[in-house]
Amino acid sequence: RELENEMQSAGVDVLLVGSDVDGEEADDAYARLCSSIIRSSIGVDCEGTEGQKGSHGPLMVQVASDTVVVVETPTEDGEYSQSLRDLLADKHITKVFCQGKDDISSLGRSRPPVTVAGPCVDLKDMTSLPKNPSPGLAAILSRADPEGALWTKQSIKKRGWWRLQSSEQMLAEPSFVQYAAADAWGTLTAHTMLAGRRTAAGGSQSSGAKRPRL
Repeated sequence: RELENEMQSAGVDVLLVGSDVDGEEADDAYARLCSSIIRSSIGVDCEGTEGQKGSHGPLMVQVASDTVVVVETPTEDGEYSQSLRDLLADKHITKVFCQGKDDISSLGRSRPPVTVAGPCVDLKDMTSLPKNPSPGLAAILSRADPEGALWTKQSIKKRGWWRLQSSEQMLAEPSFVQYAAADAWGTLTAHTMLAGRRTAAGGSQSSGAKRPRL
């Protein structure tokens, strides 16, 4: 199962919030996202967080429900919308990351900083996969899939997307935008599958037992 194809097959809407989108349009996009949130959880992912290009925050932030993904890029000043800030600061919504330490740090370098309030969950802490090297999203999805399906995803190196050095360059590559959106959607999908399996596994244990990692 290729992640990007699975997201497309699921009919997920990808909404873009760029520097050319006004505040009202951004509010509308996030309102659609928020109205689609179930289980009070969202998938979160960032692109362009490393090195010089991520020195003032990520170049792209993706947040996902099961049916809607908002892909946002900052203004020329590196500022993200108030709607995104409010969502990530909402303590009633669980933010799910995959290897999220760098993403959270990068958001804190935005101007002004974007606060990610708990509760937060990192997929790597929900599986027993080896931590060195850290498992990628495809490996976690493959472990989480209740049908035992093997998941794959597009490769930044093979597609040459590592050359993208700005938000504008990222937005100019529709396939990259889909890749980025799928990362956030896949993160939430993996969390849903892992949480379901943990609940099932935990049901056969005593209430005082430690929750199993899969």
